Amino acid sequence: MIDLSFEKETKRLVLRLYRESDYQMWRDTYASLPKSKNRWDGGPQPLEKLTKSAFRKVLETQAQETLEDRYYRLNAFEKQKGRLIGQFSLMDISREIFQNAYLGYGVLSPFWRQGYGKEGVAAILEVAFTTLRLHRVEAGVEPNNKRSIALAKSLNMRREGTSKRRLFVGGRWSDMTIYAITAEELGFDGWDPTLRSPRGEGPR
Repeated sequence: MIDLSFEKETKRLVLRLYRESDYQMWRDTYASLPKSKNRWDGGPQPLEKLTKSAFRKVLETQAQETLEDRYYRLNAFEKQKGRLIGQFSLMDISREIFQNAYLGYGVLSPFWRQGYGKEGVAAILEVAFTTLRLHRVEAGVEPNNKRSIALAKSLNMRREGTSKRRLFVGGRWSDMTIYAITAEELGFDGWDPTLRSPRGEGPR
């Protein structure tokens, strides 16, 4: 498990949870996004949804999910200018004999085609296999999302097949192509089944 002050640095980014001091940046960033460019791009958000109370709810949710070791939403900030560029997540953590997480990632459209996606996903995979000591991470990608497929392949994630009508996205059930990778494939130790907690879970 990671604590609420956790940070992961890469060459250009800092990945961490939101803090109270991030409110103005969060508000300004999401209010000023360009018009949506595709079905995976959310576009600008109305100011009435970007209130301080809404942000407090975000903080409460991320704290609860993190402390429960079930969902880690790490926001990516540029080191040089401090701008918010996206979010990289480990979702639906499963412990016991599975030791698995689902990967989520999104780079805001002003920062596309700058290599931030690959840099952030590589970092969140390292967090999964070192800090969280997971064994396996999966990514579900819509079959026509060519950029996400290319990203998964560039990080040596294996294509394991297509899961039919797996997720409800954009008002309909969508197929997902499953890509996965394990700790051993990236040279990490991952979960050690000989080091089990009293509840039968892996190392935290």
